Formats: sequence, C-alpha cells, structure tokens
Amino acid sequence: MQTLFKIWLFTILATAHSAAEPSHPSANLREELTRVANPAAWPQTLACVIHLYAATADLPDTDPTRVGPMVITACAEATLKARAALLVALAWGESRFDQRAQPLCGVLQVNPIDINQPIGVCATWRTDLQLAVHAGVIEIEMLMADHRVAGDMRKMLLYRACGNKAFNGTCDAKKYAWVEAALARYLQLERAMTKRAAS
Repeated sequence: MQTLFKIWLFTILATAHSAAEPSHPSANLREELTRVANPAAWPQTLACVIHLYAATADLPDTDPTRVGPMVITACAEATLKARAALLVALAWGESRFDQRAQPLCGVLQVNPIDINQPIGVCATWRTDLQLAVHAGVIEIEMLMADHRVAGDMRKMLLYRACGNKAFNGTCDAKKYAWVEAALARYLQLERAMTKRAAS
C-alpha cells in the first residue's frame, strides 16, 4: 500500500509540475517520497502537497528539481504553528531550497545553537532535507512560544531575523523589509492553496 501511494503521489506531482512549467521533476523527487508522513497522515499530507506544489509555480528564481522534495518535506513536517506554506516561504527566501546554502545550516538557515543543538549538526542539515526542515519547525515553535511574540507571526519573523533587537526598535531596516517580504510570500502561498482547495 505504501508503494502504491508513492507511485500515485509522484504521478500527481509530475502532472501538476509539467502543467505549471515545461521541465519535469528529477529523480530526487522519487527519493523524497520515501520520507512522506506516516500512513495515518497520508490524506492530509497528500492534500497539502498537491495544493502547495501548485502554489509554488508563482515563485521566481526556483530550481524545479528542488521544489518537489521541499514541498513534500514541508507538508510532512508542518505543525499548527509552523505551517507548510510558511516553511516553503522561508526556505525560498533563505536558500532558494538549496540545502548547501551558507552561512548557516540547511534550507531554512537555522543556527544549531539557537535550538540547543551542537554546531556539528550543521553538516547533517546540509545533506538531510527532512532533518533540516524539522530543525526549522523547532526554531519557529520556540520563537512563537516566547512571551514577547505570543503567537504573532510578524513578531516571530522579526525575532528570527533580528534577535532581541526585534523588541527594542534597533533592528536593521533591511531585515524589516526581508520579514515583510517573507510574510507576504507566505500569505500568497496560503491564498493560492486555499483557492486551489476550493476549486
């Protein structure tokens, strides 16, 4: 049953991708399908993948071979506070879905120290997409839980970009602009997903 699901999901993604742009997903997408959420979550994960994958067609400057694995992983790792569209929006802004991006670690450019992890895990996050995205989820949930953020998305993004400067008015203007762009990108993806789900 698991194999049939993976074949079905790959077929749907390949069809959606070829309709959105001329090139096709790479073999990496097949590999990433092995990391899909547990069977109990398949219906929800599948719906997320289909709608979010289609929504990413509007993202510029994106390597098509990286989109599928990122979307699948984001949908499998997402939580109520770290939504799949947010993970994709941040990863696009931080790395264009390039796992090897620097100076920090993985597609979401997480600093291991910020989530109480040894600096050595950085090398792993640059090769293991699922672990890198999971690290991003942990970071987002930690920031959202801070009493100064209190679940506010914009404050969380500012805290992520500026650290404590987000709360004393000394955050760099360029980082403010980056946060606003990331928030707009997230909302754009969410709207596109909602529209597709309703059609």
